[in-house]
Amino acid sequence: MFHRCLAAVVVLFVVASIVVAGTYEAVVTKISDKEIVIKVKKDKDDKKFSEEKKLTVNKDTKFYTKKGKDEPKESSLGDVTKAVEKAVDNEKNPFKGARATIETEGEGDKEVVTKVTIRSKGK
Repeated sequence: MFHRCLAAVVVLFVVASIVVAGTYEAVVTKISDKEIVIKVKKDKDDKKFSEEKKLTVNKDTKFYTKKGKDEPKESSLGDVTKAVEKAVDNEKNPFKGARATIETEGEGDKEVVTKVTIRSKGK
């Protein structure tokens, strides 16, 4: 009986210690070498990106750009920043930012961005 309880406690600690990872489909409104400001949908049924989040960016964050249905190409923070600024300044853009997929590790205040993929239309 004691062995089963001990095994259950060990499994509980292993499961609890796994790093929580998340993926956001979002609109990037600002990006710098320290943080990224995104807008996400409040829930799956919501049509607008209305909830703003600030996430931490570090030196290990990878940046990618993707055009149309092409595979994402590795990019630099500078290229991604230009794409975001261009999307924010575009008056015809209904999102007022660049559409992106953001992958993170951690939870709450310790959530850190690991990968940013900026998407644009066309080829």
